[in-house]
Amino acid sequence: MSNETKLQKQLAKLSSSNASKSIKLRTKDLKGGGFSIYLDHYHNGKRTFHFPKIYLYEDKPFDNEENVRKAIAFRDRMESEIVDQRLGLPIANWKRRSSFLDYFQALGIKKNHKRWHAAFLHLNNYTNGKCSFADIDVKWVEGFKDYLIGVRHINTAWAYLGNVKVALNQAVKDGILTDSPARNVNIKRRHEHREYLTVAEVQTIAKTPCFNPIVKDAFLFGCYTGLRLSDIEGLTWENVKDGYLTIRQVKTDDPLRNALSRPALEILSRQDTGRKYVFNLPSRSTITRDLVRWLQDAGINKPIKFHGSRHTYAIILLSEGKVDLFTVSKMLGHMDIKTTQIYAQVVDSMKDEATRRFSAVWDEEV
Repeated sequence: MSNETKLQKQLAKLSSSNASKSIKLRTKDLKGGGFSIYLDHYHNGKRTFHFPKIYLYEDKPFDNEENVRKAIAFRDRMESEIVDQRLGLPIANWKRRSSFLDYFQALGIKKNHKRWHAAFLHLNNYTNGKCSFADIDVKWVEGFKDYLIGVRHINTAWAYLGNVKVALNQAVKDGILTDSPARNVNIKRRHEHREYLTVAEVQTIAKTPCFNPIVKDAFLFGCYTGLRLSDIEGLTWENVKDGYLTIRQVKTDDPLRNALSRPALEILSRQDTGRKYVFNLPSRSTITRDLVRWLQDAGINKPIKFHGSRHTYAIILLSEGKVDLFTVSKMLGHMDIKTTQIYAQVVDSMKDEATRRFSAVWDEEV
């Protein structure tokens, strides 16, 4: 019997094992040949998939037989677990012994977010590459928190711990844990001062020549659209059509579609439509150097980085455009309106300062 025939028999065995089972064993073609076995569970109108990292290859018939048995046993164990959960019985020990690192990494792949990958690298370092759910308690989470604070900026540490908390909460939903040990472990995020330009300052730099005109146009485009540098770097002409900007944000992988303002359209009209990217930008270090020199030439003495263009856009929308917070949040592509509220706090402080100046006028009159 050829290896190909053996593989087909093993695939048929997997398929036949699905009879009367609520969790079905499926296979997915691998790019390099062979199949990845996964579990397909449909319950209460919701479909979930689980990939146990079990594979079948044509040139490995003996491994395939073992892997088919493993897959069936894994599926049957999951079905038993679901029944136990519905009956209120204790969670099976085998799930708590499974790898939290594998679970976290799988979630990160599903979310397709760079921050999850960075958080995983720190998790891997903290645990020396080995950690089961049974290893995780409040003390473990507190230790990871202290580790993060020791190696990363406080706000980055807050973000990475947040990823772990999301994963542990998901593990509770998946029936692996009864409660999250990270529920009461927190890092206080530091709300730092966000430098921005006023309308008058944007008008000033727009009139000031820059050593690198592309850096100037890209920064001003950020002031007029609120795009992050990563999104401006990857902006193509396909993203700007019929007066609208349509992208998938690099940082969050979320879609964003906004109408383009007149000054933003004017900047686009100056760019070369014959190239793929709208702005043919140099390296990040060169951008920073040219930006600093340009702002100095314009007489702007604020420590503005490129991301300051995004801050400028948000604050001008709130203060000059009188746009509501929810709309600004959507225009910036924020996942959480709490992030946008930081800009509202800046605008409130501007109002407080205006009131103080107004009061001073009357003090002078007296």
